[in-house]
Amino acid sequence: MPASTHFPTVSVPRLRRAGAVRHMGRWMAEAWAHWLAARAAARAEAHLRAMDDRELRDLALDRCTIAHAARHGRQEG
Repeated sequence: MPASTHFPTVSVPRLRRAGAVRHMGRWMAEAWAHWLAARAAARAEAHLRAMDDRELRDLALDRCTIAHAARHGRQEG
C-alpha cells in the first residue's frame, strides 16, 4: 500500500487525551452555525428577489444590492 493512503490507527482514549474530541466538537458547532447563517442569508435573498421594484424601493434597496443586504444588512446613509 502506498504511504499516502496509509492511515495509522489511533485509539479513542488517546484521542480524548489529546483533546481532539473537544476540538472536533467545537469545529462542528462552528461549521453548523456557519451553515445555518448561510441558509438564512440565502432565504432572505430569495425573499428579496421575489419582491417587485416598488417594494424594494420602499426598503431603500435595488436589485444590485440584494445579495449584500441579505448577508450584511442595508448600508446606512
